[in-house]
Amino acid sequence: MPLPAFHYIKHGRAFGPVTAADLLKLFADGVVGERDLVRAEGVTSWQPAQDVVESVRAGHVRSVPPPPIHSRRPGDAKDTVFTQAPSKQPERPRSRARRRKKCLHCAARTAADAAFCHRCGKDQSQRGCPSCGGTSPKHAKFCGQCGNAL
Repeated sequence: MPLPAFHYIKHGRAFGPVTAADLLKLFADGVVGERDLVRAEGVTSWQPAQDVVESVRAGHVRSVPPPPIHSRRPGDAKDTVFTQAPSKQPERPRSRARRRKKCLHCAARTAADAAFCHRCGKDQSQRGCPSCGGTSPKHAKFCGQCGNAL
């Protein structure tokens, strides 16, 4: 049976469907992080990307056929049960408060505890000087190059 398509949640937004090969590439490139949530089509529960990727690599993930839908036909009982749940929007992952800060170099929004900017890749333990563009230690009050207040 072929591998199913996958959906993932990144920064509270759902993306997909993507193939298993694309999911592995997104994970390897860092687009999908270890703690981002992923689910296979036909599965209702979201799991950490690290767990899903390990299962895909090990070959434990298989396509899940959708359950049959029983429709009412003349002569059927009045209380026909539909076995497929109606589709709904994926739940947003419950996360801690979204702490963000701006990159000191390119002003991209990054996680408060990020050591490097996801956009420009520069170190976030330094502060950028608005006057000369030089960098100083994060706790410095004055620029080490031009002396202006930070």
